[in-house]
Amino acid sequence: MDRDSRKIGASLEFVYSPTQISATGNPSAIHIPSPVAMDDVTEPTFAVISQRVEKKGGICGQNAFTRRDRKAQLALILAMITIPILAVVIQNILVLAQSIKVKHEAVEVHVMVNTSVQVGGLIHGLQIERGATSLYVSSRGARTVQKILFAVYRQTDALMDKVKLWPTSLQESKLSDFKSSEAFRLYMNRHRYHLDPKLASAFDEVNFYTDTINVLLRAVTTMMQQARGTNDWKKLVAFGLFVYGKEQVGNERARGAPFFAGGYTNEELIFYAEKRFQGESYLRSANEYSPIIEKMLDEQYINTTLKNTVDTLRAEILQNTRKDRSTQTGTHWFENMTRYINILHNIERALAVD
Repeated sequence: MDRDSRKIGASLEFVYSPTQISATGNPSAIHIPSPVAMDDVTEPTFAVISQRVEKKGGICGQNAFTRRDRKAQLALILAMITIPILAVVIQNILVLAQSIKVKHEAVEVHVMVNTSVQVGGLIHGLQIERGATSLYVSSRGARTVQKILFAVYRQTDALMDKVKLWPTSLQESKLSDFKSSEAFRLYMNRHRYHLDPKLASAFDEVNFYTDTINVLLRAVTTMMQQARGTNDWKKLVAFGLFVYGKEQVGNERARGAPFFAGGYTNEELIFYAEKRFQGESYLRSANEYSPIIEKMLDEQYINTTLKNTVDTLRAEILQNTRKDRSTQTGTHWFENMTRYINILHNIERALAVD
């Protein structure tokens, strides 16, 4: 029995004390206190009991437990509601972040592909300029060829203007002449200004342009690798092989021009043949990785008068029997090879955006 119960019993014992029963033992003789006395005893006693019960929070403390339990239940309900909401919010934030990342990467890829196409156009212009310069030097500065060369200069400059974003790999390179489009333009103009067709060597000019083009080609292939990653490795291989094949065809055009100035030495013939067969090998290999190449060649080049003309001129060069100088035939070679390389350039652009 707890302390409060004992106090209640003591109070009752005080009210109904056995000493108040008569000696006869007769229950009827029990003395019942007057109402006033009863009130005096019970009222403070039950007040104490009531206060103590209230302090305990009711019988067995159930009311106090209920208040604590309500708070715990409320916290649990709020947690059950809040946690899924937080999970959905976090998930949406992650999805949004991923979408922003994908969009940013798509923009970067678009910029790199566009820059690759623009630099590819500049390379194409330099390839034409290389051939025209070789023809100009081989003709000893013929006026008709000079007009062609000056027109090619303007075309190359226009293509240079179209490169809106200079490749990052060139900006970070140690080649000061390639760090910006302005530096590159000065580099090219300086070379053009000092060109003397009576002192220059056609093959030295070809080598100068080839070295310049190779630097730009490496920048283009680097951008395409970054843009495509490893998932499109077949397209990347096709593009890389094709642009290098096209470069060898351009080199062939430039090296073929001196032949029409009076024939080749054996060494010059070997250089020409090397570039011709390298170009054909690269293009043939690229064709195995992309159906676009064969399709466009069939539509624009195979079984055409242009191809027949190019094949005839190529065969004449390999025979190496020419002894006279013919600026007209050299120009004919340059123009037909340029038409062929323009077709290759169209295919290159298609591969870049595929």
